[in-house]
Amino acid sequence: MSWHIRTIHRVDNGSLGGLLWNGTRLLFSAVEASVIYAFDPTEDQVVVWRAYTNRSNAIAEDGRGAVFAGQEGARRVVRLLPDGSAVQTETRLEGQLHNFPRHIAVDRAGSAWFSDCYHPQPASGPQIFPLLTHQSVLRLSSNDSKRWTLARMTVDTSAPRGLAFSPTKDRLYLAEVDMAQSVSRLYAYTLADDKPVQKIHLADINGVAEGICVDDDNRAYVCVGGKAEGECGTIQVFACDGVSLSVHELPVRTPFACALGDADMKSLYITSAEGVLLRARASA
Repeated sequence: MSWHIRTIHRVDNGSLGGLLWNGTRLLFSAVEASVIYAFDPTEDQVVVWRAYTNRSNAIAEDGRGAVFAGQEGARRVVRLLPDGSAVQTETRLEGQLHNFPRHIAVDRAGSAWFSDCYHPQPASGPQIFPLLTHQSVLRLSSNDSKRWTLARMTVDTSAPRGLAFSPTKDRLYLAEVDMAQSVSRLYAYTLADDKPVQKIHLADINGVAEGICVDDDNRAYVCVGGKAEGECGTIQVFACDGVSLSVHELPVRTPFACALGDADMKSLYITSAEGVLLRARASA
C-alpha cells in the first residue's frame, strides 16, 4: 500500500527531533532553536508550545500531565509542567553524569527509558564532566515525581538509538547502529517486572536507524537514513517477529523520529535532520 506524504512544517535552520501525539495535537522539537512546537491538525496550524528548551530533543508524555524532555544542552532529562515550569530529574548514574538523552519511551509505571548516547556537539558550559564509558538504555523512576533514581537497563548495547514499548508495555523495541558500516539492527527485549530479561534479534537494517514507534497491532515503524548522498530515507515497517512488511521512501534523507497520531491514529508523523515535519497516510 502506498502512502500520501505531506510536508506540515519546515524550519529554516537546524533539525527537528523528538515528537509526541498528546491526543489532540502533535508536539515536536526544533532542537537547535530550543523550541517545542504544537501542530493542531483540525486547525492545520503550528504554534510555539514551549520556548527556551535548552536544545531539547526527545520528548514523551509522563502520564502525570507533564512532558519528559531530553536536553542536549545540559545532558539531562527534565519534566515540563503544565504551568510552564521545568523540573530536573536525576542526572547521575553511580555518581557520574550520564551522556546525552536521544530517544525516550515511558513504561506502564510512568518511568522514562532513554537511549543515552554520545553527541558531537558538547553541552553548554565548561566541559568538566566526562562522558560515561558506555552508551546504554537508562531508566528514570520515581514514586512521587519529586525524588528520582537512575538505573542502567542494558549492558549489551554499544550505540542504542530509537526505542518504543509494545502496546501492552511488556516488550521494548530498540534500534542499535554501527556507524562505521552504516547498518543497524532491530531488537526486542522481553520484560518482566519492568526489567529486560531476554534480548531477541529481529532484523538487520541497511542504513542508520533512529526513531521507532509501534502501533496497536505491534508493528514497529523505524526511521532509517539514506546511506549515500541523494539517497532517500525510509520508514521500514516490521511485524513483531521481525518480518519486513513494507518500506516507504521519504522526501528527506535523514528521518529522525516518528509517531502515530490524528483522531483515527492512522497518520504517521515524521521529523528529520533537514528540519522538515512530514505526515504520511495510506492512500485510499
